[in-house]
Amino acid sequence: KDILVFGLAFLWLSLMSMLIQSTNEFLITKLIGSEEVVTYSVYQKIFMTASSLFILALTPVWSAVTKAKEENNYAWIYKLYKLLIIASVSAMGLLLLVSIKFQFIIDIWLQDNSIPVNIEYALIFSLFSFIFILTGILTTLSNGMSLLKSETILLTIGAIMNFPLAIYFSTLYNSFIVIIIANICSLTPFVLVQTFVVRKFLRNKILSYKDNKKSN
Repeated sequence: KDILVFGLAFLWLSLMSMLIQSTNEFLITKLIGSEEVVTYSVYQKIFMTASSLFILALTPVWSAVTKAKEENNYAWIYKLYKLLIIASVSAMGLLLLVSIKFQFIIDIWLQDNSIPVNIEYALIFSLFSFIFILTGILTTLSNGMSLLKSETILLTIGAIMNFPLAIYFSTLYNSFIVIIIANICSLTPFVLVQTFVVRKFLRNKILSYKDNKKSN
């Protein structure tokens, strides 16, 4: 029963993440216009490739965190958390550099089919990629430590928010970038609240372990 509950929880989390991150082309087509999908794809392939590689590198972290949790080695998990946050900030620096040099990158990649780059769009995409990385870090740690309740609630709220936000923003500005802004607004509450949940959980566990060790 416990395995089934966890399995369904992870399935639900995957569905909520998919609703936020994998419906952009559909929303752009329906709300903005299919011609905007092409421009979106150019930005998306560059920025999300970098962040996806970071997320891919997190694959072994989940099992490592679960193992450390079973061993009550929460100090190690907290050190890993801080290391991952530092790595994400470094990744953000790289994304900003890509934003600044984006026209140059696109000219080399597309050559004669190159498109004019909007630097503001590139910066917004870099912010979304950074939030995507933070989301990956937090979900990996939360899943490894079985902190599923807050994660499920926050991602569900984010998935519900994404569609009306996209519709509303599309009435204000007719560009694919409003869909990315809706993604950012949908995931930011998760990043902020789940960061607090993870840090509080780890600190309480570390303090509890120290207190038990002193009493023994």
